[in-house]
Order: sequence, then structure tokens, then C-alpha cells
Amino acid sequence: MEMQNLKLMFYCYHVQLMAGDLTHRIKALLPHIDHIQFASVPDRGPLDQGEINYLHIF
Repeated sequence: MEMQNLKLMFYCYHVQLMAGDLTHRIKALLPHIDHIQFASVPDRGPLDQGEINYLHIF
């Protein structure tokens, strides 16, 4: 069964905490992603703080 109208919300914070490797995962899932939510890890603060290099992701 194909669900053409179903898309993912990709939350960088949770993916980084649970699995890491954001760049690879975003590239692999991009055709299925409709919304990307950003927050720093580990405290959900500003994007220029924490362990994720959002300049690289963008």
C-alpha cells in the first residue's frame, strides 16, 4: 500500500539523541520529509550552541 500523502516531520533534536548522523539521515529521508524542526542538543537552546553543527546541515 503506497501512501503518497503521508510525509515525515524530522526533528533534528530527537534524531541526534537517538541515532546521530543527521546529514546522512536527512539525505536518505528527504523525499519523505515535509517538515524539519531544529533545536540544539542537549538543551534545545539556540542553534549556534550544542553539539550539532547546523551550518554543516544547512
